[in-house]
Amino acid sequence: MDKTLENLISLEEFTEKVSQSLKEAFEDEREIRISKVKKNNGIEHIGITCIKGTCNISPTLYMESFYDYYKSGNDFDEVMDKIKSTIKRAELNKNVDLSYFKDYDKVKDRIVYKLVNKSKNEKLLKEIPYVEYLDLAIIFYYMLDSNQFPDASILIYNSHLQMWDVNTETIYEDAKKNTQFLLEPVITNMADIMKEMILRNIKDRYKDYERIEEAEKAGKSKEAWMEDLANDMTSIFGTDAFEIPMLVLTNNKKQYGASCILYNEILDDIAGKEDTNFYIIPSSIHEVIIVPDNNDMCPDVLGSMIHEVNTTHVKTEEVLSDSLYYYDKAAKSLYIA
Repeated sequence: MDKTLENLISLEEFTEKVSQSLKEAFEDEREIRISKVKKNNGIEHIGITCIKGTCNISPTLYMESFYDYYKSGNDFDEVMDKIKSTIKRAELNKNVDLSYFKDYDKVKDRIVYKLVNKSKNEKLLKEIPYVEYLDLAIIFYYMLDSNQFPDASILIYNSHLQMWDVNTETIYEDAKKNTQFLLEPVITNMADIMKEMILRNIKDRYKDYERIEEAEKAGKSKEAWMEDLANDMTSIFGTDAFEIPMLVLTNNKKQYGASCILYNEILDDIAGKEDTNFYIIPSSIHEVIIVPDNNDMCPDVLGSMIHEVNTTHVKTEEVLSDSLYYYDKAAKSLYIA
């Protein structure tokens, strides 16, 4: 159904309505709590936590995406069905033993780091250990067992250091070893990434295969036909757009991959292979773009582009920096351009 500006409820009202509906649906089986959750760059999300019995780990659902789904014209009952099914999928049926987390020797091998913007996270940095790096901050988190909690992590706070009786230098040294091992760097040519995006778009657009009868007539599989089309489109665009040999640096999980610029000798290795100095564009907290310095690049233009992209195309909580960075091969040094 269409929702006009006059009758559309606010996010806060929507969250209260969801909370009340969950209480009625689950009755006394679960406790429902509304909370504000701090995220990167000072962003706060409104979450609803659904606590089942005495279970010590409970799912928290951020309401913004469900609110957008509701605003797009879906009935509230349909939204609630989606929320309840999400809760049931995420719930655990038994307690999880996290007592080991109190022992630093048992957690130190899975403590890793990530990069965030220093000035945009001033409040958070008062509560957590960090190391300054250029205009950024290196912060730390614990990677939970991927078999039990895929991609789940625990941000390390100052209170954790007190509990473990360790300092920032100790976890930094451990994180330097762990991060490069657990989150291996991945370097990809920008043209290959564009080809992958084009191919994914083609597959999404023609997933019913109604318009590729010619593939079968030519004796090709549908997948091979789409691969050839993606190659052709990449080749056409590559005449202008892909001739600059840009590289994308991230990690094997494509999460917080911008921190790969901290890995031992990786920037020097890239400079050696490319045989040039290069600029680093902080495209997000998840990856950076490496642009060889071929003397045709204008730092001011690149800087303006970074700001514009961060403002218009990158989620606020995923922005890393508006700065342009430069790696000097001879000095083996990275600095703000």
